[in-house]
Amino acid sequence: ITQLYEGTNGIQALDYIRRKLLGDGGAELSALQAEFSEVCDRQIDRPAMHDMASKVQARIGEWRELSAEIIAATGRDPQEIGAVSVDFLQYSAYVLLSGLWLQAAARAQDALEQGTGEEAFYQAKLASADFYLRRVLPRASAHREAIQGGAECLMALPESDFAF
Repeated sequence: ITQLYEGTNGIQALDYIRRKLLGDGGAELSALQAEFSEVCDRQIDRPAMHDMASKVQARIGEWRELSAEIIAATGRDPQEIGAVSVDFLQYSAYVLLSGLWLQAAARAQDALEQGTGEEAFYQAKLASADFYLRRVLPRASAHREAIQGGAECLMALPESDFAF
């Protein structure tokens, strides 16, 4: 799904933070993260899947930590909700997609190991998953850094300085 600009993504991001994360203290998100962590656990001991599963597992752990940091920060300062929402939505999407790519790669590897007649198709799935994990997933780090930058700098200028 592509982004819908002009406010729609911002509204979705605020909904994600307020209702999906803060609404239940992160319980549902934690359950989702646990599901994808289990996917990683099932793949990490497979030599062909180890590197992919390790990358995804590390990001899921980071996602859990970031979720806890956001819950704590928004409890101290409600301005953090708006400050982190869009970047947290983006971060979460990158990591969630990495888990889906891991699942697709695992199914492709299963098919290859079973001797499928469609080797090129499944090799392409593995190559696509590898591309995502190496070239797209690292973009999540920029969103994590922005989240950890906090809300203070967003409100640093007094209203009068906007007249310059």
